[in-house]
Amino acid sequence: MWNPVSRSFGLWNPVAWDKFRNAGSTLLCLLCFVYGLSGSNGVYAQGPGFPQPGGFGPPSGDGGRGDRGDRGGRGGFDPSEMIRRMDADQNGLITANEVERVPSFVRDRWQQQGLDFSRGVKVDEMAQNAQRQMDDFRRQREESDRDRERERERSDRPEFQPPPEAGRESRSPSPSSTSTSSKPRSRIVPLLSDSYKAIDTDYDGQIALYEWRKARKGTFSQFAASDLDNDGFLTARELAKGTAAAPASADPATAARPSQTASPPPAAPIAAATPPAPVTVSVDQATAAARMFELLDEDKSGTVLDREWDKSRRLKPLFEKAGINLKEPLTKEQFAQWYVRSGADRQ
Repeated sequence: MWNPVSRSFGLWNPVAWDKFRNAGSTLLCLLCFVYGLSGSNGVYAQGPGFPQPGGFGPPSGDGGRGDRGDRGGRGGFDPSEMIRRMDADQNGLITANEVERVPSFVRDRWQQQGLDFSRGVKVDEMAQNAQRQMDDFRRQREESDRDRERERERSDRPEFQPPPEAGRESRSPSPSSTSTSSKPRSRIVPLLSDSYKAIDTDYDGQIALYEWRKARKGTFSQFAASDLDNDGFLTARELAKGTAAAPASADPATAARPSQTASPPPAAPIAAATPPAPVTVSVDQATAAARMFELLDEDKSGTVLDREWDKSRRLKPLFEKAGINLKEPLTKEQFAQWYVRSGADRQ
């Protein structure tokens, strides 16, 4: 039933046919159906004066092929001509017998529109109606084609295209960025000594506090004294300059003493701030002392100054009672020693 005429209107598959039918163009469906029958099996060619299969022009006397009209010559067809071909007896009326071969859904739609074929419907009336619907269909299709063409042209315009380099930049870095990101920046970092390499469990070239505690290399105050930048890690340079503990085989008392050759001279005399004798600071005591030190060190200079003691009503009397000169700057290590010596950890 599908032939070049129905194909020219996009009705060559069932889905397109259903859409065409549901759009209400029942007369156009009928025309394609009638022409399909006449062009394939010659159903209506049996009627008097109806052209043979493939005929397109007006009926000829011998039932043969007639002349093609202007529409047929342009590759289309005349819907009014198809309506007239349904008039088998050529009396100018389409009767119930002449629409028996029409699909039922078309007949139902005609009945809904008030067409009564029992009394006959004028061919000219149906032909004019069919022509109007065909023209409407062509106009809607042309508008749809123009809309698609405008949309395609719009999508091809440069302003609606993504930047040519945007996709590639998001997927692959530029040569300059590749060279900088793929190669680590070279830094000259002193290596840890063999005694500290053994406790560097994550092999990052520095000693973290948890590695220090796990290896029992010394007290927290010793770790804090060596951590010159207060970042929680000891580098080889800090271990060489600070007062970190010596290897485990060394004497703990000797390891706790600061290195006189490596330690920089103090900016101001702080002898009065150093306890007469070193005291042992446990990990818990060192943690509490470090927390209090951070609270007092308001300017984050690494020392507690005289003016910063004013905001402490509990520690200041205890430290003064222990004999410390609070006018001198107090480092984190010294603070931990005096924190334990003054008994502040027990308050």
